[in-house]
Amino acid sequence: MNPSVRNSLYANTEMTLLSKTELRDLVRISERPCVSLYLSAHIASQTPQQISAQFKALLRDAENQLAELGWWRPDVIELLKPAQGIDHLSFWQNCRAGLAVFIAPNCFRYYRLPLHFDATVAVGDRFCLAPLLPNLTGDGRFFILAFSQNQVKLFLCSRESISEIDLQQRPEDLQIALRHDEADALQPDDRATTKGVGLLSSGVSTTTNQDTILSYCQQLDTGLCELLGSDRFPLVLAGIGYITSIYRKANTYPHLLDHEISGNPNVTKPEDLHHQAWQIVQPYAQQMRQTAAERYRELAVADRASGKLQDVIPAAYRQHIETLFLLAGAEQWGHFDLGTEKVDLHDTAQTGDENLLDSTAIHTLAGGGTVYIVEPSRMPERTAVAAVFSYPVSSMQGRYQTAF
Repeated sequence: MNPSVRNSLYANTEMTLLSKTELRDLVRISERPCVSLYLSAHIASQTPQQISAQFKALLRDAENQLAELGWWRPDVIELLKPAQGIDHLSFWQNCRAGLAVFIAPNCFRYYRLPLHFDATVAVGDRFCLAPLLPNLTGDGRFFILAFSQNQVKLFLCSRESISEIDLQQRPEDLQIALRHDEADALQPDDRATTKGVGLLSSGVSTTTNQDTILSYCQQLDTGLCELLGSDRFPLVLAGIGYITSIYRKANTYPHLLDHEISGNPNVTKPEDLHHQAWQIVQPYAQQMRQTAAERYRELAVADRASGKLQDVIPAAYRQHIETLFLLAGAEQWGHFDLGTEKVDLHDTAQTGDENLLDSTAIHTLAGGGTVYIVEPSRMPERTAVAAVFSYPVSSMQGRYQTAF
C-alpha cells in the first residue's frame, strides 16, 4: 500500500517526502490504537535480509504490546497486515534511508527519510512523531535539483545526509522532444546531423530548443511546487549554467537560492554535492534563524511573543504559533487536555505523560509554523521555549491562566 500523498512527477522508489500537510494529518488521527515504527534501513553493513528480519522483529514487538494492552490478537494481526505487505526484498534493496511507519485503523503510511532512526516501537492514542523533528525544522532540511546532459535528479537533504527522490518522468522524454523539434527545423539533408542530441545540445541551440527546455522546466516546477506545498525549505540548483538559467525563468518556488553549484553533477559524488550545497544553505539558514530571533525580541515587547510555558503550550496545540525556538535536548513531561485547556506538568515522566516540548514543536509544524531547535546561546531568551504567536499574548492569557 502506498503512502497517501503522491503526484505525477514523483515515485516512491527512493525518498518519500513528509510534508507539513501530511504531518498535520498524522497529528489529527485519533482512531486507536496508533502504532509508530522507526527503523534505520540504510546501514551499509546490513543485507536486505537482515533489515527485513529487524522489521519483522518490530512488528512482533508491536503485536505483543497491543495484546498486552488488551487488544484482540486477530484484530491486531489485521491492523498490522499493511506493514507486512511492504516487507519484501526488493523494498529493502531500494531502501537506503531511515523508515518511519504509521499504522492505525483506516490509516497506513510509510516514509523513507534521510534520518538515522533508532529502532523504535511506540503504541498509544496518538502517533509518536518526535523522531521526525530533525527533518522538519527550519534549518534541518533542504533540496538539490541537479541537471546534467542526460539526467535530472532531485535530492532531499538534512544537515548530515543526502538521498535521491526518484523522478518518474524521465528526461529522455525531453530529449525525444528536442530531437523532433530540431529535426523539423532543419532541411532534410541536414537531419542526420541531429542524431544523439541531448538535453544540452552543443550542435544546435535554436529558439525552439530553448522553448522546449523551458516548457519541460515549467512542468518540473509545477510538480516540485506540488510536492513541497507550503514548505519553506531552501532549494539549490546544480548543473551547467545554460540549463539552470532556463530553469530559473520557469521557477515559481519562492525559496530557490541565488547561489548554485556549477558543473556536471554526474561526475560528483552525492556526498560532495551535499557538502557544496550545505556551504550555500548554511549561511542562508543562519540568517533566517537570526532574523527570526530578532523578530521574536521585537514582538515580545509588542505582546506577540513569549517564553512562558503557560502561553506557549496551549497556543501550540491550537496551532497559533508562527515561529518556535526550542532548546535542544530540553524536556517537560506532562499532559495537555485540549478540551479543558488543562496542563499537568511533572518533573519526571509519569504514566501517560509526553514530552510537551516535543509535542509543542510537532503541533507548531502541523499548523504551518517554523521550528528551530537550538543550543542555549542561540535561544532569543533564557528559556526552554520561545514563540512568536499569530495573536497578542494578552488576548489569550485569561483563557489559559487557570490551566496551570
